[in-house]
Amino acid sequence: MENASNALLIAGAVLLAMLVIGVAMTMFNYLITVVDDSGGQLDAALIRSHNEEFTKYDGTVMGSDVKSCISTILSYNKNIAQAEIKVSICVDSLYYVDRELLGSGIVEENTINMSNNIKSYYQYTSKFDYSNNGAITKVTFTKI
Repeated sequence: MENASNALLIAGAVLLAMLVIGVAMTMFNYLITVVDDSGGQLDAALIRSHNEEFTKYDGTVMGSDVKSCISTILSYNKNIAQAEIKVSICVDSLYYVDRELLGSGIVEENTINMSNNIKSYYQYTSKFDYSNNGAITKVTFTKI
């Protein structure tokens, strides 16, 4: 009789341990889902703030605004860590900042000649290219 009661106690303890482990696994899976969802919201907030840097140049802008946009993008690309949200800028088919060629020295020469090519009194229209995640990757200005 003593062995049977000990066996029942052991079986009850095993069942209780399995129940505790099952509850812990359920809570862990729930918490992982919450953390993953909040990470997606953080990415959305980062992309939204990223796009706000450049959407102020949307529509018809003056040449001085184009120069300001180029300066903004140059400093933005230097300060941002994620390569996938670095931005290119093209004015009348001439790249001033190309995210594919950053650091190569090819595009920096165009930036030095920016004052000769872009006059403050010219008017330009803007167009934005977006990545798959919705971040602006290229700003194109075309002289009107």
